[in-house]
Amino acid sequence: MKKPTVKFEDGKYVLNKYQSFYVDEDAVEQDLLREIKFPVLIMDTEFFNRSHDPKPNDSGKKLYSDDEPSMIYTLCYSIANSYMDLANRKNKKSISTLYVRRKMNKADFNFKKEMDRMLTTFVNICIAKNIRTLVFAGESNDVKILTNWINNHSNLLNNKKQELFTRNKQTRQLEINTFDIYKTLEKGFSFSDFTTEGEEFYNPKNLKKGIMGENTIQIPSLKLFFDYFKEYYKDKFEEKNGIYELCKDALTFYSTDSFASEKQFQEGIEVIREVRKHCRNDVLKLLYLINFMYVFGVLSNDQAKESGNNKNYEKILHWVW
Repeated sequence: MKKPTVKFEDGKYVLNKYQSFYVDEDAVEQDLLREIKFPVLIMDTEFFNRSHDPKPNDSGKKLYSDDEPSMIYTLCYSIANSYMDLANRKNKKSISTLYVRRKMNKADFNFKKEMDRMLTTFVNICIAKNIRTLVFAGESNDVKILTNWINNHSNLLNNKKQELFTRNKQTRQLEINTFDIYKTLEKGFSFSDFTTEGEEFYNPKNLKKGIMGENTIQIPSLKLFFDYFKEYYKDKFEEKNGIYELCKDALTFYSTDSFASEKQFQEGIEVIREVRKHCRNDVLKLLYLINFMYVFGVLSNDQAKESGNNKNYEKILHWVW
């Protein structure tokens, strides 16, 4: 792994000869210090829907429905009580996984029942840990699915003291306090469009222009962020198959009535194992990204104020890399 070095020059953070980035510290602080309420649960889900069905128009068995068009089958999460909690712990060991379990010889397997059991466990964890914010990297699908589900199971919140779920006064529908970290990544950080070797990192026509600096880009995804910093993070997050294909295979696994052989069943189990690995990787990436944002958007600004605008990173860089 490349030993990280960072310099602050001409209003930007310089990583190497070619790569640098700008930070809007006010925007980052507004999000991280005011909008996100601790304790937080940082999470990712994997789900399937009609788009993953190899035969969406046939009349065979369907797990999804008009009432529940998307079904979560794997959920990974990490709980934190503060940003310093995130910065000082071993984040790999902080991630937990919930997923729909299936046994080969269980003839009465009911996916919906098992999914409801998994999500009930998740909601109870949120209540027990007094979670106030769910943090995602790209939340639109996850939040829509979870909001739909909790409104169909609102009895779980009866007589429970909690701040995560609130009822909209106009619609009377339950809402979830969530935060999409991509919002902060896009408006708070602008990156030079180069690799460590000086080549173009990404076609600028396919990305939004950076808000700060000249010829900069916004990086709108975990994948692109870790591609940009691949020389700096020791975790390579290697995976054998893409998540879309894995979700298609998972839908087949969970919708199969019975398995012709032990081999067929074990192949399905291996798919779910790969999905869990992918989901855990995304949560770990999200934890690393939050640390990056906190160090360069909040702590480095505090360091500057304390030392007369002389930004010293020796004490804080180990929280990033």
